[in-house]
Amino acid sequence: MKKKSLLNKLVDKYESSKSFVGKNRQNQSFSIRPEKIFPKYLDDEEVDFFAEVNDSIKDLESNEFISVDWTKGCIAKKISLNVNHLNDVYKYIDRQPRKQTQEWLLSVFDKYQNNACELLQNYFKVQRCRIEENQNVEFFNSNEKDFEDSIRAVDYIQKNTTEILIRNASLALFKDSKRLENIASTIEALMRKYGDYDGCDDILAECNVVRTPTQVLVKGNANICLDTQIIDLSKIEGDIGFSTKSIDDITFVEVLGCRVVTIENLTSFYTYENNNDFVIYLGGFHNAVKREFIKKIYNSNPSKTYMHFGDIDAGGFYILKHLRTKTGVNFLPMKMDIETLQLYKDCVKTLSTEDRKRLEKLLGDNEFKDVIAYMLENDCKLEQENVTCLTQC
Repeated sequence: MKKKSLLNKLVDKYESSKSFVGKNRQNQSFSIRPEKIFPKYLDDEEVDFFAEVNDSIKDLESNEFISVDWTKGCIAKKISLNVNHLNDVYKYIDRQPRKQTQEWLLSVFDKYQNNACELLQNYFKVQRCRIEENQNVEFFNSNEKDFEDSIRAVDYIQKNTTEILIRNASLALFKDSKRLENIASTIEALMRKYGDYDGCDDILAECNVVRTPTQVLVKGNANICLDTQIIDLSKIEGDIGFSTKSIDDITFVEVLGCRVVTIENLTSFYTYENNNDFVIYLGGFHNAVKREFIKKIYNSNPSKTYMHFGDIDAGGFYILKHLRTKTGVNFLPMKMDIETLQLYKDCVKTLSTEDRKRLEKLLGDNEFKDVIAYMLENDCKLEQENVTCLTQC
């Protein structure tokens, strides 16, 4: 174990050097002091450990993997990698040479480049530059299968246009119902960095890959025509849910009141008490099913006022911006202002470091700059469940 640890450290130095990429005009040595790897090596009380490390060093030296500068007291002062025996070193430590890994990664980029989605095209371009500079490829953790499966999955998800359960998507891609969930964190991290998913908590759902079928909950003052049947929501106590298939069958929605209100969180949806509004539960970030439903409502009711009621935090503002961008409907913010923060000052929470970073990114937006400046100055944010939205809203 000590032998491989030492050799891996030396190979790390070699593979991160200018010599490795051919940019160094002079011969370069790759050395390390043993106490940098084994801190107890020079501890006078660790005699057995010292002897064990020395035995390992001498063994590696006898195999010509390293050269060693010894003191008269048999202390290894400096250990240097023998680059003339690199192939043998790689075999001994069971490690794939970095150049070989880079060549494999480039072959994967070439394999998917022509038909890849725009997000992956951008990702490949950046990673090719990183390889040229001998930098690590992002989202590659040395597992080749995980990496290529992740690339395939990102491309599939980006091109997907209809709602599909994550296990069915996994079967379609890998003939394994659980594979997609196993690599989901890498997929979402790559998509978050190279796509437009600021503030999105569930990127897969945003792209119509869901764990359970989408249900759209609505209530309030509207008539919904489902095939040939008209449902008068004003006569229903509470809310009603529509599945993805039912939403496809809705031919039009007639909003009888003046406003359409989308609500971010479920508790607030249930407690919202303005019976003259037509109210839609978004559930955080909306996916294509909910967006198409909103577009269908707007096409039948373009003269109504459209409002969004969400958390007064970075996520709430991102959801509102995303809602406008993806639906083309100019939603106005409801109860997402300084006045509401002041009214519910006893319920506010302090900002985390991540909260501040996300809010500062939004400061350039003129619409929200005053409330965001107030939040940053007063170290506060507010969850919408604390806000009572009654008829007077």
